[in-house]
Amino acid sequence: MLRLRLWNNAETTQYDVDLYENAPINLNYRFTDVSQVNKSKGSFSQTFRVPATKSNLDFFGGIINPDVRERNGLLNTTWNVKKKVRAELAYKTIPIMDGSVQLKRVVRQKKQYYDLELVFFGESVDIAQSIGQKKLSDLTLTSVDHDVTVTNIVTSWFETGSFPLNGDVKYGIMDKGSNWSGEIWTSSDPLKQAELTPYLRAYYILERIFTEAGFSISSTFLNTDAFQDIYMPLFSGGPDLLKSDDFGDNTFAAGLVSNQTTTNSSTGVILEIVETVDGGSDPSNNFNSSTHKYTAPANVLVFYEAFTIVSQGTTKLIHTTGGVETILVDLNPSTQLNGFEFNSVFMESGSTLHLQLFADSGVVATASGEDQAFGSGSYLRLVQVNDPISGFELDTALNMPDFKQIDFVSSLQKMFNLVFIPDALDPSTIKIEPFQDFVASGTKKDWTSKLDFTSDIVIEPTADIQFAKYKFTHAEGGDFLNDAIQRGLDRVYGEMEILDLENDFSRGDYLTQDGFAPHTMSLIPDNPYPVHRCIQANGAGVAKPKPRLAYWNGLSSQYPSYQLRQDNGSPGSGSLFPVFSNYSDVIPTVSSLDLNYGFEFPMIPSAGHPFNTLYQTYWAGLVNELYSSDARMLTCKMLLTSQDIQDFQFSDQIYIEGTYYRVLEITGFDATRVAPCSVKLIKILTNIADCDDTPTGVDSSGNVTFNNSATDFGSRECCEKYGYIFKPDKAGGNPRCTTAGAFIPPSS
Repeated sequence: MLRLRLWNNAETTQYDVDLYENAPINLNYRFTDVSQVNKSKGSFSQTFRVPATKSNLDFFGGIINPDVRERNGLLNTTWNVKKKVRAELAYKTIPIMDGSVQLKRVVRQKKQYYDLELVFFGESVDIAQSIGQKKLSDLTLTSVDHDVTVTNIVTSWFETGSFPLNGDVKYGIMDKGSNWSGEIWTSSDPLKQAELTPYLRAYYILERIFTEAGFSISSTFLNTDAFQDIYMPLFSGGPDLLKSDDFGDNTFAAGLVSNQTTTNSSTGVILEIVETVDGGSDPSNNFNSSTHKYTAPANVLVFYEAFTIVSQGTTKLIHTTGGVETILVDLNPSTQLNGFEFNSVFMESGSTLHLQLFADSGVVATASGEDQAFGSGSYLRLVQVNDPISGFELDTALNMPDFKQIDFVSSLQKMFNLVFIPDALDPSTIKIEPFQDFVASGTKKDWTSKLDFTSDIVIEPTADIQFAKYKFTHAEGGDFLNDAIQRGLDRVYGEMEILDLENDFSRGDYLTQDGFAPHTMSLIPDNPYPVHRCIQANGAGVAKPKPRLAYWNGLSSQYPSYQLRQDNGSPGSGSLFPVFSNYSDVIPTVSSLDLNYGFEFPMIPSAGHPFNTLYQTYWAGLVNELYSSDARMLTCKMLLTSQDIQDFQFSDQIYIEGTYYRVLEITGFDATRVAPCSVKLIKILTNIADCDDTPTGVDSSGNVTFNNSATDFGSRECCEKYGYIFKPDKAGGNPRCTTAGAFIPPSS
């Protein structure tokens, strides 16, 4: 007996639908359920009819008569054809499919008899719909907000603090508009805290997206060290190095109300400027009208404008830090036009600015007052106060790139060829694994005895479903280096393209493009430091940078020491350099992991470009399975039982007459009886490589070694296929496969 059970909209009440006796409900199962996160193609049934019994109409409410309202407490409103209803299909006691039901139409027969036409959708969790159009900045990320201080920066490196500085947030260095070159990060001009970039762990972002969409995730792959070391820089572009929404307006303007005099030539007198003059302002209350001093609310860069008219003396703008006074400028009409100065100064939190009048020796000095904050009198203004450099709370959401959450998820899916599988017992738990891991985890089952030999069994090559060209690529970068590569090579850096030159029947192109920009690495001009330079050709930062991903390489001691500005403004020596890179190693080599799809010569010192690209690691097996001369599709009829369907997973390895296959599609399964249904399968091919030899390392001489052997240097074909340089036998020596060495990129 077939049973169709529905739930009311609130899922508080169950109802068993009246069915026609022995009427079939043909079910279809498709692998696209799990392979595409941003598409909701699930398993489904063909349409079927149920009688419009009183009991059925009690559940479906006013579908026939729209005036009928709530019945038996099953529906809170009249039937809404736009809403799914939770459903369960079972045969006797065996669950066949969980999912939802959609009412398609009402069919009236012979004036008085009605049928309700339904379609059953299998449990295909619509992740995209649940996430919606929300952006990364819409995530609740206050738990990872923290103060930008040297202590916290260092803590993030060593993972010695509590969450999030225990590894979920780390600070790296990328050029966001500083346009570093030549002598940098010296004691006189140390690296500033806000010139470092916080990176947020990709796993944390992904988990937050799913949690806020109502899901939990389970994964072996996502918990590996390799994936846990992948981070996204928090950089949304624009003129601000780091953004904080609670900093406020910290400008001010104050002027001298009336003339002020002094005869003191050694210590002078503080000019009694106030913000109450015409045009004065102090929105954040950082100026003290009693002391006539401005106090910096954080470590900030300020742009000031100072002006005085002085006779028989001079006015000095004084910056005081830790009790130490520094004269920024003498506003002396004899050396400056009308005693005017416009410039910038870095102010530490708590440091002050004030104007001080000094007399010439033996005379009375007079500063002119005009009762206004600018004009012809004496005044001091801060016309711009940048967002703080340190000592402020980082607003994580505000620094997120402009990117949709679903695009973040689907981009990861494309990079790592992920599948998303709802848990059979709890669909709100999503299992996420790379495709090759998913299919390798399946159970081996022998279905040979289930073949229906009364129908055709078709075995065919995959030539007709092959594409002429496959392309795997990131989005265009937007920075000067990626732009130069785009113009020069007419492709995105790290792109992988596979052309099928042997198949006369292949057609069309297959494009896999994620939304992340390449995290290209290059050296700072005239420096050995490897960084990502997110700058334009003119040296300005990229205004609207795309998100990008990078491996955390750790702290490296192989680079020169540098000076990092401490929280008190003094320089501090750093001997360990934090490295984020598209490679899994500071010095990439053949065995390193690479977040590019294709083979690219590193633009930093390396021991050779990595073989383990995204394509080779996560996509090559699937593509080769389709393109192999041994690839086969099997289409047949099979006599499957309800128990077979209940126990079935798309990862299962199905044994049929001496060969293992995996199922792509099951159509026309009738749960009410053992009857033939159509099954489409593809032959499982293991250990299919692009070439007979696989690069696995590099020796001390720069020779690429193959097949996990220190003495196997591979064939010429395989050497050149993977982008290395083959050196033939000369003067009796052995041929070798070698790396290309380091590549030095152009400067901006």
